[in-house]
Amino acid sequence: MEPTTTTLTAAEIPGLLTAIARIIVTEPAAVQATVLPDPAAERLTVQLRCAPADTGRLIGKQGRTIQALRAFARVLGGRAGQRVYVQVAAPPAPAG
Repeated sequence: MEPTTTTLTAAEIPGLLTAIARIIVTEPAAVQATVLPDPAAERLTVQLRCAPADTGRLIGKQGRTIQALRAFARVLGGRAGQRVYVQVAAPPAPAG
């Protein structure tokens, strides 16, 4: 039996990262992934946003969670033939 290979496009990567981020946080509805434009089209930069209270969860202790997400994104990007970078958007500053 031969292993099956699944084709993956760069357009599917933000959705996969969003799905994983929604599992990690406590407010899954607040998670959004935005693809930042790259004029040279050399890489795909995905910016993840979540509720301010969940930013720490998304980053993890000593950054381990976001490092794991970035490693996963690199693997996905390799399958899609695209370099992928993941950023966590800073939570908005409190009004006052």
